[in-house]
Amino acid sequence: MAGRDSLLKLSDKTLAIIGEFSSLTQTILTVLSEQGADVALVGKESPEARRYIEHINDQREIYPHYGRSGVIGVDLNSTFDANDVIGRVVHSFGRLDSLVDTLPTFTEDLSASKALAEAGIKFLISRPRSRILWLSHHSNLVKNPAILEDLAQLRETLSKEYGAKNLTTNELSLGITEEYILRNAPKSPSIKLAFEEMKKTMPSAKLLDPREIAAWLMFLSSPLSQGLNGQVLTFS
Repeated sequence: MAGRDSLLKLSDKTLAIIGEFSSLTQTILTVLSEQGADVALVGKESPEARRYIEHINDQREIYPHYGRSGVIGVDLNSTFDANDVIGRVVHSFGRLDSLVDTLPTFTEDLSASKALAEAGIKFLISRPRSRILWLSHHSNLVKNPAILEDLAQLRETLSKEYGAKNLTTNELSLGITEEYILRNAPKSPSIKLAFEEMKKTMPSAKLLDPREIAAWLMFLSSPLSQGLNGQVLTFS
C-alpha cells in the first residue's frame, strides 16, 4: 500500500490549470498542492485568485511537502499568444508536466484549448509521463454538442500522435456540479430545486463533489494512470 501511495505523490510534477478562477479550480489547486505538485493557475487574474494562491503558499510554512502555486494572468476570452503563456509557466516553475484544461466546461469554442495544447506539447514531450487532461460536461448538459465532437477529435489525434512519446491525453466528462447549477440556473430559488429540475434530463445524476473531481485529476496526473490514453471517464 505504501508503494502505491507513493505513486500518487506529485512532488516532482508541475501542472498548469487552465480556466477561470472558480470553486472547482480552487479545489483542484488545493488537492494537487497537498500532494506536492507545483500548480499554475492560467487565466484572468483577480484579487480573489491572488489571495487564494497566497493562502496555499502560506500553508507551505506549516506543511513543507506542499507544492508551490502561482497565477499566470491572461484573458482566455480574447486574443493571446499561447506560446508566451506556456513559456511563462515554464519560466516561473522551471518545467511543465501536465496541462489540465477546464475551458470545455464553459466555452463553446475550442480554439484556445487547441492553441494551448499545441504550445504545451513542445515542453510536455520532453518530460517523462506527461499529460493533457480536459474537463468537459456530459452531452446532456452542453448547449452545443459540436464542441464535444471537436474535443473527441482533438483527443484522438493527440493520443495517437504522442502516445508513443509518453504523453497521454484523456478527458473527464462531468455531470452536474454546484458550479454548473449556479452558472446555468442563476435565478433558481435554491441549488436543490435547480438540481432536481436538471435531473429530468439525467435521472441517475448525483451532485458531484469538487474534491471527487480533483482526486481523479490527481490519479490521472500520477504514474498510476500511464496505461490510460485517449479515454473519456464519465461522471454521472
